[in-house]
Amino acid sequence: MKQLLVLFVALAGLALAQTNHQNHHPAGAPASQMPMSQPGMMPMGQGQQGMNMPQMMPMMQGMMGQMGQMGQMGMMGMMGQGLGMLEGAPFEQAFLSMMIPHHRAAVTMARDILTKTQDAQLRGWANAIIRDQEREIAQMRTLLSALGGTNLAAQRVMTQAMSHMGHTAAPASSPERAFIEAMIPHHVQAIEMATLALQKAQNPAVLKLAADIAATQAREVYEMRLKLANAR
Repeated sequence: MKQLLVLFVALAGLALAQTNHQNHHPAGAPASQMPMSQPGMMPMGQGQQGMNMPQMMPMMQGMMGQMGQMGQMGMMGMMGQGLGMLEGAPFEQAFLSMMIPHHRAAVTMARDILTKTQDAQLRGWANAIIRDQEREIAQMRTLLSALGGTNLAAQRVMTQAMSHMGHTAAPASSPERAFIEAMIPHHVQAIEMATLALQKAQNPAVLKLAADIAATQAREVYEMRLKLANAR
C-alpha cells in the first residue's frame, strides 16, 4: 500500500508539473524545458497555475479508494493515467524514460533464466528479449537525447513499479514456469504503454518503436500462453 501511494504521488507530481509547464511556457517549447517533478513534491503553492488542493482531493480520494484492490495491472493503469495527461514531446520523453527501466527489468529476468534452464524454447525467448530490448534501450537513449534527456520523475515511477512487481511475484513450481508467469504480465504492461504511445506520440521514430514493441511482445505473450496451456 505504501509503495502504491508513493507511485500515485510521483505521478500526480509529474502531471502537475506538465500542467504548470503548459501554463507558463508557450506551445511548442522544447521538451528540455519541461520541469522534472520530484516524487512526493507537488507544486501546489499559492499563486501557481494548474490544480489546487481542493481540485486534487477528489482525484486522490478516488485513486486511494482503488489501491487496496490494485495488483500489477492496476499499477500499470495508474501509470497510464499519468502518461495519458501528456501529449507530443513531453509524452515521448516520459514514455521513453519509463520504458528503459521496464526493458532493463525484462533483460535481467531473461539473463537469469538462461542460468537456470536448458529448455530450448525458453532460451530462445530469453535470448530474443536480451537482443531486442537492449537494442531498443540504445535507441530510446538516442531519442531521449533529442528531447532534453531523461525525465527523472517518470524513470523513478517505473523503477519503483519494477521493484514492487519483484516483491509480489507468486511462487511457481519451477524456474521455467516462474519466468513465463512473470514475463507475461511484464510484456502486457509494455504493450499497454506502447499502445498509448501509438495514440499520443508524434515523432515517427517513437511511433515505429512503439509499434515494434507491441507487435514483438504480443507474439511472445501468445507463444508463452500456449506453452503454459500445453503444460497442463
